[in-house]
This record gives sequence, structure tokens and C-alpha cells, in this order.
Amino acid sequence: MRRFDGRYRHFAARPVIALALAFAAGGWLVYSPYLILLLPVALLLGRGRLVLVCCLFALGMARTLPTAGGAALFPDGMQAVSGRVATMPEMGKGHQRFILRTERGGVLVYASDKRLLTPGDSVRATGWVSELRGEQAEYWRRRGIRQRIHASYPGSGVEVLRQGPPLSLAAAQWRESVWKTLRAHLPYEPASVAMAILFGQDRLLPERTAENMRQAGTYHLVATSGFNVLILVAGLMLLLCHLPVPRWAQIGLALVLLGVYAFAVGMNPPIVRAITMAGIYLSAMFFFRIPDALSAWGAAALAYLSVHPYAVLDAGFQLSFGVVLALILYLPPALRAVTRWSERRFRRAAVRMAVLALAAPILTTVVAQGAALPILAHHFGELSLIAPIANLFTGAAVPFVYIGGTASLLFRPLSEPLSSGFDLLITSAFSQWIASVNAFFADVPYSSVRFPPVPAWAGALGFLWVPLLSRHYLYPVPTPEEAA
Repeated sequence: MRRFDGRYRHFAARPVIALALAFAAGGWLVYSPYLILLLPVALLLGRGRLVLVCCLFALGMARTLPTAGGAALFPDGMQAVSGRVATMPEMGKGHQRFILRTERGGVLVYASDKRLLTPGDSVRATGWVSELRGEQAEYWRRRGIRQRIHASYPGSGVEVLRQGPPLSLAAAQWRESVWKTLRAHLPYEPASVAMAILFGQDRLLPERTAENMRQAGTYHLVATSGFNVLILVAGLMLLLCHLPVPRWAQIGLALVLLGVYAFAVGMNPPIVRAITMAGIYLSAMFFFRIPDALSAWGAAALAYLSVHPYAVLDAGFQLSFGVVLALILYLPPALRAVTRWSERRFRRAAVRMAVLALAAPILTTVVAQGAALPILAHHFGELSLIAPIANLFTGAAVPFVYIGGTASLLFRPLSEPLSSGFDLLITSAFSQWIASVNAFFADVPYSSVRFPPVPAWAGALGFLWVPLLSRHYLYPVPTPEEAA
């Protein structure tokens, strides 16, 4: 065991990872028997805390069992169903989609986009009720959703009985104001690309644009994940550090912004993971501690699964947490190796910085693609071969979409022409660049490869390279002279 602890001390020294694996293994009885294979790993990593690991496993089982059954369904046909809006509505072309929690479980509701709805609203949805069928039925059943209501046609609708909490309302109003501003200034395609990047509303994208991004391997940029959160927090902290704002207030404002942004985006796995990890990082900074990425990763996984245990089998959860795990394990040593190589080859600091700036997005994409490959092979049977290059050209434009969209929203109360100018010159230009670049790369022959999806066990085996080949990495600590 000493040899194991020495080889994998980056896992063994972080008990929260063992606890997250044990909790996920608790879903084996309801979701998949393969999940029980996570338990031996959790027991091995957390053998110094076996009682706690076993308690988390039992808690995971207890958390999943209530979703195994289900109350009686609503009769098919025209119905008026009352309940509480459980998710931030997803924006679509002329409609919005959300989950309604009722006395008989969750119901998927399609409603008109004319009314502003927020999580926590008590509503009455009147429309045509039917049972979910088709390819997506199993996806929704794992969430306890077995029926849907179409309430977007004449004679149907959603009536708000009681408004939800102020935080949800503020998040929804923020998102709505950005979309209205974009539509007032821009044609539909660049506005939809900007909205997908800013708030993850990818259902607004034209079908062709969305397919181009999938083939080019850049669709994760509109999933609103860590990259988006990094841009948001970095921009805010860069602004606040130049103002007479104390450190505790800077971190507090960043946490509030992340909370509102999480509600506005919709609390999907990538954004919850990214914001939880960012919150842990900011909290560590508040207490002048060095943040630990792997512990933050494990805590984020445990926190999300405790609320949504079914997500352990979802592609979004697996891609978000799997890819980030690979980036945590492999990207820092890879960038460190590039830095050392450039220091030996080039004397000018500007050249070394240029080499690192070019290598960073390429290495990030290669590591991410390597981790995502077995997951994509299982869930979708598709792999983009041109993703490293496409991400280099697409990712560079994303921060400018944030800059243009933010400037337009801030200046709109002061000057409509100035606000429109920011959208036209910055937001639209870079959104159209993203659409054009992805259309170009998607048309390249053999840009993506499609094949029959592989079984779950094959995908799991293919992902094992991420933890098994990893090594403990000590982040370089600057000397006092370097820090100065």
C-alpha cells in the first residue's frame, strides 16, 4: 500500500475524492450495476476513513432509491397542472422549456417565451399532457420526468400564481435584458451565437450553426463551463483590483456574481462544477490559502451528485468532470515542460510568452479531446479530428463576445447609439467570426468521424488512462525575489 500511496498520492491524500466516488457508487441499484465498481476504488483511496466512505455509499443508495418508483401519471389530454418551476427555463425559438415539480413528480413544460418565468415560481400550466417517448425518454426518466405539457399554442399557457425568490428573478431579468439588447442591435444568427456563449442558451442557435460547432469540436464553448466562468471572474477581479475595494469585498462581489450567473445559465453540470470550484478557489484566497484543484474538483462532484444523483450517467456531467480532471492532472506539467523548453531555446521573454500563448490552447484541446474521446464514443459515437485547430481560432474570440455584450448592456441606459455600436463592432463581429470559422472547419473533409456508440464498459476502460497514467505534480512556488 505504501507503493500505491507513493504512486497515486495526489488521489490518496484527498479524501473528498474517495467520498465522491463512494456516493456515486450508491446509484448502482437504480441507474447501472457498473457503478458498484467505483466502491472498491473509493475504499482503497479512503481506507483511513472507511466508516465515512461506507456512510457516503449508503447515503448515495438512499438518495437514489426515491427516484426508482413514481407516482401516478396525469391523464393524457388537455389538463391544468399546478406546481413549482424547478429549473431556469431554457430559451428556444419562440418558446421556453422548464421542469415543473408537481404532486405527481416532475413534468417537462413547453411554454411561450412571452412570459418571464423563474425558478421558484408557483404556476398553473394549461396545455396538452402526454407521456414522453422516443430517444430522450430515458434521459428524462432518470430525472423523474415522465410526462410533458405543450402550453405554447392558442388556448393554453402558463399562469404565475406566486413569484419566486428575488435572486431567481434578478437572474432571469438579467438574461432577458441581454437577449432583448442583442436582438435589438443584431441579426438573429450573431445574436444567438452571442447568447449561447454568454448564457449557454444553445437551443437558440440555428441548426446548421450548432451542427458545424459539433463537427468542429467547439460546441463545449456554448455549454457555459469553466472557460466562461474564468472570463467572467477574471474580468470582474481585474476591474475591482484597480478600484479602492478591499479584498474581502472583491471576493464577496465575485461570489454574488457567480451565484446570479449560475441561476441565469440554468445550473447545468458544467456551470455548477465551474462555479463550485471557483467559489472554493475564491474562499481559499480570502483566507490566504493556496487553492487545491483536485480537492475542489472532488467537492464539486460530491455537491452536484448530492442534489442530482442521476447525473452520474449523463454525458454533460461525465464530459465536464472527466475533461476537467484530465486538465488538472496533465495541463500544468505540460505547460511547465513547454516553459522550460522555451527558456532553453529563446532568450527574449516576448518570444517565450508567445510560444506559451500558442502552446496553451493546443495542449488544452489535446488533453481535453483525449479525455472526452471515450465518453463521446459511448454517448454519441462521434469524434472531431480538427478540434485542436478549430478551438484555437474559436476560443480566442469568446472573451471579445463577453466584452462587447457587457459594454453594450452597461452603456444602453446612457446612450443607445453607443450601446448599439459596441454590439455591432465587437459582439457581432466576433460572433460572426465564430460562426464562419466553424462553418469552414466543418466543411473540411474528414473533419469528424462517426461510428456506432461503444458500450458503457468500453468507454469506462478507455477513460482509465486519465487517472492511471497521472503522476503527483508539485506546483512551482515562486521565490520572494520572483514574487517581487
